[in-house]
Amino acid sequence: MAVMRAASTCCFFVCWLLVVASALMYHVVVARLLPPLQDLPTNIATGFDDVFRFAYMTRDAQTVKDSAASALSKCNVVASAACPSYQMRPVPGESNTTDERNAIVTAFRESLATVQRVADDEYFGTAELQKTAQELANMTASIAQLSDTMPCSDSNVLYCNIYKAGETVISEVASVRAEMDRFRDSPAVDNFEEQSSWLLVLHALPWLLVVAMLSLSIFWCQGGLCCCQAGGSVYAWCSLLPFVVFWLLTFILMFVVVAAGVVLKVGSGDVVLDQLRGRPTLAQLVEHIETKFPDFYNVAIADLISAFKAWVGASAIMLAVSVVVLLHSCCLCCARPYRKTGLVES
Repeated sequence: MAVMRAASTCCFFVCWLLVVASALMYHVVVARLLPPLQDLPTNIATGFDDVFRFAYMTRDAQTVKDSAASALSKCNVVASAACPSYQMRPVPGESNTTDERNAIVTAFRESLATVQRVADDEYFGTAELQKTAQELANMTASIAQLSDTMPCSDSNVLYCNIYKAGETVISEVASVRAEMDRFRDSPAVDNFEEQSSWLLVLHALPWLLVVAMLSLSIFWCQGGLCCCQAGGSVYAWCSLLPFVVFWLLTFILMFVVVAAGVVLKVGSGDVVLDQLRGRPTLAQLVEHIETKFPDFYNVAIADLISAFKAWVGASAIMLAVSVVVLLHSCCLCCARPYRKTGLVES
């Protein structure tokens, strides 16, 4: 009996250690989850503006347009007047447009090349962005044909094409911004933002198991005997009621979190995103972003995905700990290692 009591006591304190450690871990994980969840719309906006460079689209398109106009002026062409209907024709002389060409190439390197890639992407390249993608493609084709010194008859055509494309891109900025806002303010993202304030209650979840363990501790101190057993007390029996209630709450809530994590992982291939080109599934989009746009992935969603996985893992650990506590409580009731004398009495 002494060995059984010693073993039971050790198991009891091990249960407490597991409960406290898992509760602290859960708090840390929840604290890590809340910021990327609450900041999801902001992070997506930052991804589009700074990583995809849409915030610099107007500035650099204007640079391209102004540089093209400057290059045309070297061949005595007024871009705003001539370019809308310019036709290729023999023009005497040649021009050196090294500075203008470099400025255009730099503008593309700074933002427009990235904007073109996103606007023509298989998922992000929606119908609203196709005109911008096409104009940037036309601009790219004309830039590829430029050299520092060219006959005016050749350079005029190319720079007029670039000028008109830059003008069109600037005119499309409003529709592009509207499309970016539609991505950012999608129902799924809005739902995350609306529900994030309620997630502060997640910090309370591990305390349910702590309360259950406190109730079990009262039962343990009363000798671990129910009132229907020899030497048992009403106090011990009453302490089991809150233990059962709080243990069930812990088990059910943690099971729901773990099950939701499994369902989301397995079912993400069935969640269709209608607002994107080609109607990809959630799993396809996440994999695509991680592969094709890793910088955007790191800024917008990497922390959220990592924290969500950690939360599900922490919930699984809490679930396992609750099962250990239940097994110990059952052994305590069935084996009755303290049945001769309760700890309070001794």
